[in-house]
Amino acid sequence: MTTFALCFAEMTETTATVISIGTIVLLLLVLVVLSACNKKMDTRSIAFAGVSIALSFALSFVKFKVNANGGSITVASMLPIILYAYFFGPYKGLIVGLVHGLLQFVESAYVISPLSFFLDYPLAFAGVAFAGVMGIVMKNKPKAALIIGAVLAFVFRFIMHFCSGFLFYAGTDMTAGAIWKANFIYQCSYVPLDAAICIVLLVALVVSPGFNALKRVMHPTEQPTQQA
Repeated sequence: MTTFALCFAEMTETTATVISIGTIVLLLLVLVVLSACNKKMDTRSIAFAGVSIALSFALSFVKFKVNANGGSITVASMLPIILYAYFFGPYKGLIVGLVHGLLQFVESAYVISPLSFFLDYPLAFAGVAFAGVMGIVMKNKPKAALIIGAVLAFVFRFIMHFCSGFLFYAGTDMTAGAIWKANFIYQCSYVPLDAAICIVLLVALVVSPGFNALKRVMHPTEQPTQQA
């Protein structure tokens, strides 16, 4: 076990929680500054950001716990913020993802170190920005872009949780190989299923007339999309 891992593993949960709360305050201040500096955060985008975060937060309460130490399957709780990131772009999507991650921490905090806090909460959900990135990269195929962006968002989330898992298992007497296996199995017990529910519903949305209706609401000056 490395000195780095031991350093974090030996921290008490109380100390880690106090430090994490401090980082929340700092992160919120950063978000306020970024929002103030970004002239494109108009009233419409701010209003939809609030609605999207509220919907995702509400859906996150409908969940099935798979482990006492964390990890749960929700009813597409990331869907609203993924849609927001797609329609409003990666920068605004990143902010919404970070805020949603902070709310997840407030709702069910479980940290073993400041680093695990960042990996499991803000960074894990910041990946929704990929939906906005794909919307730009694949602008001629918007529906495919949205689905691919959602997949990338969950892949990124899996990677962040997987990295955080090493900090948890670092405090055990398991061998390196056993840690990799246990960590991978644990993350696979809920992230892929959570992703599957969200993506299935997302596919159902993009093939329905509701997708164009939603796009008209988000961007009333744009024409409905017919491409896949």
